[in-house]
Amino acid sequence: MGKQLWLLGALVCLGLLSAGCDQAGPVAPASVAAPTLPAAHWIGSERCVACHKTQGDAWQTSHHALAMRAITPEVLAQFPEFQQTLTTTEPGASVQLETGEAVPYLFGHSPLVQLLAEVEPGRLQVYAPALNTQTRTWFDVFDDVSGPQDVLHWRQPGQNWNFMCADCHSTGVQKGWQIDTRRYETQFAEISVGCEACHGPGSNHEQWAAQDTQTGTQAALPDTGDTYIVTLQQGPEQIEVCATCHSRRQQHAQGYRAGAPWLDYYQPELLREGLYHADGQVDDEVYVYGSFLQSRMHLKGVTCGDCHNPHSAGVELAGDAVCTQCHNPAGNPRFPSLVLATYDSPSHSFHDDVSCVDCHMTGKHFMQVDFRRDHSFRVPRPDLTLTLGAPNACDNCHEQGAEWAAEVLASKFGTPPPHYGSALRLARTGDARAERTLTQLAQDAAETPLMVRASALAGLSSYANFGSASVIREHLSADEGLLQLGAIEGARRWAGPQRFAALEPLLDDKLLAVRVSAVQALLEVYADLSAPMQARLQQAAEVYQEVLLFNADRAEGLAQAAWVNSTLGKLAAAEDLLRQAVAMNPLYQPAWLSLADVLHKLQRDAEAGAPLDAALAIASQAENLAQVLAAKAMWLVRQQRHPEALPLLRQAYATDSTEQQAYMLAVAEHSLGDSAAALDLLLAHLRDVGPSAQLQNLAFSIARDTDQTDRMLEFMGLPTQSGEASP
Repeated sequence: MGKQLWLLGALVCLGLLSAGCDQAGPVAPASVAAPTLPAAHWIGSERCVACHKTQGDAWQTSHHALAMRAITPEVLAQFPEFQQTLTTTEPGASVQLETGEAVPYLFGHSPLVQLLAEVEPGRLQVYAPALNTQTRTWFDVFDDVSGPQDVLHWRQPGQNWNFMCADCHSTGVQKGWQIDTRRYETQFAEISVGCEACHGPGSNHEQWAAQDTQTGTQAALPDTGDTYIVTLQQGPEQIEVCATCHSRRQQHAQGYRAGAPWLDYYQPELLREGLYHADGQVDDEVYVYGSFLQSRMHLKGVTCGDCHNPHSAGVELAGDAVCTQCHNPAGNPRFPSLVLATYDSPSHSFHDDVSCVDCHMTGKHFMQVDFRRDHSFRVPRPDLTLTLGAPNACDNCHEQGAEWAAEVLASKFGTPPPHYGSALRLARTGDARAERTLTQLAQDAAETPLMVRASALAGLSSYANFGSASVIREHLSADEGLLQLGAIEGARRWAGPQRFAALEPLLDDKLLAVRVSAVQALLEVYADLSAPMQARLQQAAEVYQEVLLFNADRAEGLAQAAWVNSTLGKLAAAEDLLRQAVAMNPLYQPAWLSLADVLHKLQRDAEAGAPLDAALAIASQAENLAQVLAAKAMWLVRQQRHPEALPLLRQAYATDSTEQQAYMLAVAEHSLGDSAAALDLLLAHLRDVGPSAQLQNLAFSIARDTDQTDRMLEFMGLPTQSGEASP
């Protein structure tokens, strides 16, 4: 089993608030004593828009303002379709589902809206049927849910509002998980995404603005030359505020306010398989941040506000004008590297009826009806469809296929340049050819986008040549936290003491995300460290355990805390946490597997069969059924029930024909006396899948021990013992 069982599937949000982040206000120069400011607090958007009318008018009808609303007669009047779903027991009573759960809130705005049902005090779940606001028809967001025990059912943890949704759909959210009572007491400063969600608490700004008219009745704030609000005029600050919600990320802490270090609260996903295609295009629901950080636009200084009105959340200009404000014959003085040309014409697009976004911002539908565009702003590359399997814009309209489209584009523009996707794809399979390119990408600050550089550093975790070690070490102390995170992932290539020497300084890094990642990477090799190294890591792990308390409302968080305890030898604590995890979410399979592993370590292996059976009962054919089957088979072997283990190993190999599954099955076949079958399996796997030193050595061993050497020599194309060369 090992540590993989602890980490499998865990979407862990880890966190600890950074000191001082709750204070809003400017930072004084080092030579000047910081003024004493009252702690800023939330005042609500209504008081903001009283002065900022233009911005308020734009915000009032935005997706932000309508992200979540209390159910009122006025709201229900906008959606008469809800009368099919909701009931009230008497006039003025709370609205309820037909099954009796109270429905206090409407969730979302367009292109779909849903209901939030209170299934127990404080716990809100996103009700499955959604209303398509364009067609005014009902549909199921997940149309293949088998029943209440399905992980996608609306009552399951994956549809919980308190930890899955609230932080992005409301302002100033405090999750309020009560560990002792296992209840939520979630609170928010404003029901929807208000002004202060982006600009920070407004009380000091309001007081500053009112000073001239309230002289004598209100003490003046210190004169710092600031407005006591975050104006978001700086590009990086603006992008981070947007990324708070518009990113695929782990949440490390609650309480983020504009201007605070973003990586003290969140950690974005890199270009990981399953989330992004090999060339970086959106695959799963990753939102915008990870795509935008791949773009040359971000590399050259473009920010969200250059295209989007931050108050209406829409684009500033209609149609192609949002692009041609910069991409035109005159260019834009802010971006001197622009190629000056006419872009909004058939001379550029070779089409009469396309928009810029059709070719350069393809997208996908999520939640079935919500179309979102990829913000990496890439040129169409059908050639990468042929080599990497990534989608391309041409195929969205043309039926002739990627090969035809690649030939057309090559005839007009010549041979396409190398693309970082080639290296990322090779890195995903451990191909040695990727290392040199990954190293070059990581070092290319001038032309390689930030997200790609960070992902290249992470991809170096499987390699050890071409000077990449020095590149990883260099970026562990980079100014950009994202590069540090990529380098930490790359440092996982090193064994215990070497990894500790590289990452130990980061246990005290200024950014929480970096500290957390360093602890995680070092705990993986804890058993290989010296006693002084372990003592140092134990101190950091104590803080990490406190961080995990933020996620104690999730089976994933409890399982991660259990892994830490197990790693440190605290097996009883690990068992307790895992039993809490499976009680909280019986469908979270990794916790069952980890519980079996802990019971084995506690020398109570006979008890491990029950959690393995529970894991097997919820195993998915498409996900990790083979792993669970193999784990149960190994348990049967330890219980001296070898014949029962063999069918499970055969099923595991049939489900997932990996090298490891082939190895275990062949050993079992050989041990139970069917050495011919074991050798058949190994030779077939080597022939069909490819060379493997581990499987080849096992095959030689079995052939030697069972007088089948000629079969092995024949397979290798060598002379047999009879002296005849094989064909």
